[in-house]
Amino acid sequence: MPDTDFSDSALPLAASADGEWIAACLVGVLQTHGVQPRQQATLVAQVCGLSISQARRKLKGAGWTFEEVLTLCRHHGEMLDAVCSAPVFTGATSAALWQSWQRLPFAV
Repeated sequence: MPDTDFSDSALPLAASADGEWIAACLVGVLQTHGVQPRQQATLVAQVCGLSISQARRKLKGAGWTFEEVLTLCRHHGEMLDAVCSAPVFTGATSAALWQSWQRLPFAV
């Protein structure tokens, strides 16, 4: 795989709700690969070169950089698009929103 220059990779990917969503996706990857909840921050810190407290904050929804997310995905042999497109929450309920006389289905 060729190296790609991510010149803006140090920019935060997301904050707040998006950061929580990315964190939930990455926690799902960690759990899938057998990383116990008490060890997740330690692993994230080691793989991404962060302090453990920074890793804990990120796992709780603080902003992630693209490079950090990509590094964790590569570490576990996962494709970025597969990780970020996977459903995060289970037990969702189907719902619909009506806008301009159009029914827009979604899950809650």
